[in-house]
Amino acid sequence: MIILHAVQKPLNTSRLPPVMYISAPSENQHMHSWYAKLLSTGFAGKQLVMYVHDPSLLLVLAPGKSINTTLPSFYQHLPLLLARNKFKKEFIEH
Repeated sequence: MIILHAVQKPLNTSRLPPVMYISAPSENQHMHSWYAKLLSTGFAGKQLVMYVHDPSLLLVLAPGKSINTTLPSFYQHLPLLLARNKFKKEFIEH
């Protein structure tokens, strides 16, 4: 499970209500807390959601403008990014 902290713009475009709660990571869970921010690409109508891990600042970019549409892409790309950066398989599976 991850906790996603989104700034106001992605919440608005995703039509998600802000929810406030604090959660501690599960034992052996290292990729717990992420921030989401909407970025402009410079092309009309094209945007990216930037997911940043706290505290490592690992970055995952997903094309789209809402959390609802980019979250599946985030979940798909995160293990690939970790594998490309030579993280251990056991770490990636947690």
